[in-house]
Amino acid sequence: MDSRTRVLTALRGGTPDRAPVVEWAINSGVIKALGCTDNFDLVERFGLDGITIFPNENKSWIDHDTYVDEWGVTKRRADEEVSMPIAEPLASAADLLHYVPPDPLAAHHFCTLDQAVKHFGGSKAVFFQCRDVFSIPRYLRGTAQILEDILLDPSLIADLVQLSLAYNIAQAGEALRRDADAILLSDDYAYNTGPMFSPAVFDRCFREGLGKIVDAVHHAGGLVVKHSDGNLMPLLDAMVSTGIDALDPIDPLGGMSVAGVRARYPDLPLKGGVPLSDLSSSTPSKVAWEAARCLKESGGRGYILSSSNSISGAVKPENFLAMLAALGTAPPSAHREL
Repeated sequence: MDSRTRVLTALRGGTPDRAPVVEWAINSGVIKALGCTDNFDLVERFGLDGITIFPNENKSWIDHDTYVDEWGVTKRRADEEVSMPIAEPLASAADLLHYVPPDPLAAHHFCTLDQAVKHFGGSKAVFFQCRDVFSIPRYLRGTAQILEDILLDPSLIADLVQLSLAYNIAQAGEALRRDADAILLSDDYAYNTGPMFSPAVFDRCFREGLGKIVDAVHHAGGLVVKHSDGNLMPLLDAMVSTGIDALDPIDPLGGMSVAGVRARYPDLPLKGGVPLSDLSSSTPSKVAWEAARCLKESGGRGYILSSSNSISGAVKPENFLAMLAALGTAPPSAHREL
């Protein structure tokens, strides 16, 4: 079974020849420490079964670490690849009346996706990252303000969700037209202690919108992996009801486990579960044990092995290799090379 078939079999709830392994993001420092030139090189050399492509975006740089993105959100680069928003373009609800979002179909968004599709030629599963219903509103208004808006200005929330849906449905459809295999919906809904909002708020403000983008992706022939780390348990019934094809990343720091989610939703494909904390600060033997635990709890079907978030800059390269070795994908000499 080739890698792409292995991933698609797992996402459809089947039992592949072995669990596939896919990571959403891999820190550039870890890639270099493993002797690879880029993410494409790492996926090939270490036998990962898929790759996740993030949309390319234009940035207007203010200084070495600060820029304004295409949405007008000011961001500052952190130690990781993910930048942190520090200023929002919609200071008031009235600003939305004159706000013009970026073009979701602009060709530059898909440059790396086109390269991945050409490079792997159907041998690996190609995921494309989109937002869904919460992150764009949150970035446009700020986290504290959007949570206040949920309570005080539900019509603004509805308008922001519709703006987000129009953009993401269009971009996901174009990514699938360019031969992405699946869409990763990457909006985070939860902290380790629980969701950012109540199940009632999710039902009222966000569930219908999430269902619409899932339906649109399915109509275009794609599969949907819904990502959110943290403790999602209070929201899971509503999230699963939207028709998502898989859930990621099964975060132990949020009190979640492959066994627990599988027991509650036996037919829902899962991804993740290997604690990022162990990948970052534990030993290869402990990481190997955690990977074996996830594989056992999955029952061998409908499961993709990965970290409980992503391979951040804090991850020890030898621990990442230990996770891969649980599937026999790491080259035999990999540990000795480090």
